[in-house]
Amino acid sequence: MQYRRIIYILIILLSSVQRTSAQELRFSLGALAGLSLSQIDGDNLQGYDHVGLMAGLNSTAHITGRFSFSVELMYNQRGSKSNRLSNQNYLPTPLKVTTEYAEINALFHLLDWLHEQEKYYRLDAFAGVTIGKLIRTKITDPTVRVENFNNIATEFNATDLGFILGVGYKINRNWGWGLRFSRSLNKLFDAEKSRIASPVLRDWKAYFIALYTFYTF
Repeated sequence: MQYRRIIYILIILLSSVQRTSAQELRFSLGALAGLSLSQIDGDNLQGYDHVGLMAGLNSTAHITGRFSFSVELMYNQRGSKSNRLSNQNYLPTPLKVTTEYAEINALFHLLDWLHEQEKYYRLDAFAGVTIGKLIRTKITDPTVRVENFNNIATEFNATDLGFILGVGYKINRNWGWGLRFSRSLNKLFDAEKSRIASPVLRDWKAYFIALYTFYTF
């Protein structure tokens, strides 16, 4: 229910901006795709070892020459994976958690470094919020611990709220590269509310870094 309310708020915000500044705003559509490196704080694994895919579409309202607002509809794979240091008892199969999300991101952009001939800005610094809906979970955990990741996954939070910070660079008017960091604000797994009785369980929160390419139509 909370997820739906936030979507409605974003739609209303975009509609109001379009009504009040229809003659001043210019809109564009785009697409982006890339790879992410992610981890989960609290799972007792170390490092950004999980490699995932991210892809989506965006709509941007160019408010002024250097400021814009965009909404993204994204598919994102996040999670965690053990490395040799964190792989307990050196299991031959790495422990791995993959969470797949459908996301809506709302971002504010500050543009700089104008291309004098082509009249577009090369640099884009942005920040905003993300709301994700968990659509699929894949677990690899061959251990027989009570805190086996398969048991924990049954109690994952279906909604993810977080923030995004990033920067983009345009190679030309259409193509560019981007780098972003995202951190969840709420818990993927709440150890205090869990039915699993284990003294080693901690709250889980997700982080990821993504490198991607984007195209503006």
